[in-house]
Amino acid sequence: MFRRIAVVVALVAVGVTATVWSQNRPRKWWQDEATMAVLEMTQQQSTDVEEIFQATRARLTDLKKTLDALEADLSTMVRERRDEAVVAAKLDEVEDARSALNKARTLMLYRMHRVLTPEEDAKLKELFDKWERERRGRSGERHSS
Repeated sequence: MFRRIAVVVALVAVGVTATVWSQNRPRKWWQDEATMAVLEMTQQQSTDVEEIFQATRARLTDLKKTLDALEADLSTMVRERRDEAVVAAKLDEVEDARSALNKARTLMLYRMHRVLTPEEDAKLKELFDKWERERRGRSGERHSS
């Protein structure tokens, strides 16, 4: 159980979202036939993960919109050199919104990973690591030119 939580937290920490892994990967890994085959996932597991995603998506979208609006307000306040107490209060709102978004996303990922067996989860972690290495390799190539 701790290992699964650690995997989810690690994925969130490196900025991996549930829907976009790299330019060459499917938007939804749980519906990609090649990924499902590597993981040895069943169609029912794919359906279950999709249901978790769909049940959470609207909330994530709303939380992101709220965060974006609060960040825009904060940026305006900073540019306008508003009173520090007012800026600090807005900053608290921004960080509360960011925390709510991260919590909702992490719980979604946790629920998705609970659908997988420990073996499938380990294979998925290996795929994530591979995709991240590929992504870093591509971004490194662009910067070295």
